Amino acid sequence: MLWPSAWIAAAVWAAFLAGVSSLVLWLAVAVRNHPWDTRVIPADALRVITALAFAWWVDPSIGILATIGAYRWLERAWWAVDQSDGIPRGWTRLAGGLLWPTAAMGMVLGHALSPQALQIVLYGLLFAGFLQATLGINQWLAYQNKLKSILLVLDKQVHGSVGQRTGLGIFLALLSPLALIFPSPWGWLLAGWFGIGIVLTKSAVASVAAMAGLLWVVPSAWIWILPVACIGFVVRAVKFSRQSFWEDVPRKDRRLFYAKLRHVGDSLEARKRVWRMTVERGLEWPAWLVGHGPGAFREHGSRWTALLQRRMADLYKECHNDYLEFWYEHGLVGLVAVAWFVWRFREGWSLGDPLTGGFVALGMSMMANFPLKVAPIVAVVWLLVIVLVGR
Repeated sequence: MLWPSAWIAAAVWAAFLAGVSSLVLWLAVAVRNHPWDTRVIPADALRVITALAFAWWVDPSIGILATIGAYRWLERAWWAVDQSDGIPRGWTRLAGGLLWPTAAMGMVLGHALSPQALQIVLYGLLFAGFLQATLGINQWLAYQNKLKSILLVLDKQVHGSVGQRTGLGIFLALLSPLALIFPSPWGWLLAGWFGIGIVLTKSAVASVAAMAGLLWVVPSAWIWILPVACIGFVVRAVKFSRQSFWEDVPRKDRRLFYAKLRHVGDSLEARKRVWRMTVERGLEWPAWLVGHGPGAFREHGSRWTALLQRRMADLYKECHNDYLEFWYEHGLVGLVAVAWFVWRFREGWSLGDPLTGGFVALGMSMMANFPLKVAPIVAVVWLLVIVLVGR
């Protein structure tokens, strides 16, 4: 009697998962010649291989990304100390071992949750955005000595509880298009509240991202969305004087005006230099194909920027372009896997859809910043993926 085809398929798939996991395990051991820590290997191998098999079971594109991360994680984190410099390398544990299995778990939740539960997820995100924008406005008022705030920082940044002004700005930019799930005028009022918070963060990236997301949802609203986004950019780029007109601005404040514009230009030029170095080092073999591993740029980039100038070593521990950084860490194989995932869910993208608008805002912010390296933003993206998969 022949087995049912479903049982045969399940057996073949289980054998494939075991084979992939074992191959990754063997390669990670084979590439090193010095002793490895036998105390942590058994438990870590169980965690990584189980997570890797789970990712492949949920979605092959996520499984590919998990395989790259698991290999790099096993290659480096199993050895308690690197023989070359004596520095522990366990920092790749989260990025390599758990990142993509966690994404796979989000896909499982998306399929399991009811439409009502998915709607509650969206409402919860918007409520969190309202709280963050309110806290940011409260901080700005406190810095003007007009109100007390419960959460401040020494450099007077409007950061909410995200911890950094650009992070808060992008957090609110992702949620601005989602606010339009509410009927007018309430959706626009909430989006406007988010917009105030974005402007106060003085993040040009967040302003452009929010504009792109809102225009995706309501293209006809460009006539007033574009000026608001420009205001956010100008607030970031220009240090205004208290004087009302240019001819009334003292000469010393004119120098500040030029200095502020020059600072923005320097910031862009510094980004371009880091991007060029990322491409040069990412083209090495086999890194261009499979990457250097999740989280690798933070270590490598710090060394490159230190060679350019000391100040950049503190400012550019991230690539400030998530597309380039993702390619550097996951290679061409990783890019193909993500493209495959996006293509498979292409029916979920549509012009005028608030959820798609949130992803458009994310895509814009990734061009000149690193939202996927900021934990609160990653949490928002993870929940949005759950909703995307579930609907």
